[in-house]
Amino acid sequence: MAADTTDRAFKHIMQDVNRVYVGARMTYGEMISWDEVPFKICAIVSKELLPSADEDTTLAGHIATMSRDDFTYRVLKQLKIRIKAGTYTYKEKKDGTRKEKYKSEIYSLEDFKTLTESGEEYMVEEIIFNKLALLGFST
Repeated sequence: MAADTTDRAFKHIMQDVNRVYVGARMTYGEMISWDEVPFKICAIVSKELLPSADEDTTLAGHIATMSRDDFTYRVLKQLKIRIKAGTYTYKEKKDGTRKEKYKSEIYSLEDFKTLTESGEEYMVEEIIFNKLALLGFST
């Protein structure tokens, strides 16, 4: 039950004046079917992202597997998405035990792609869409 609760914690849509925040565990199919997701995001997912991925794919998972040369990568770069992700660091204590530290940061698409390629352990929390970039993107 704890895993289900955690999964739901990362499936959300929130908005403020400038941005739309999408929970990282939402799949493309869920994004299209939820009424709370802005229509422009649904249209972009349907027309630009789904042809190269499955409906069960998450946006974060798709970004991690795409190359910088992919058309979908260029679409996301044009949308100026940002990714909120956390990384783990470990420190050795004097007594031989390890102390784990979690740090959450917001990454540009390019920086997040570098993080995924680094092999470092990370957890994606949210995908952030810029409303002005969404407005300027023609579908």
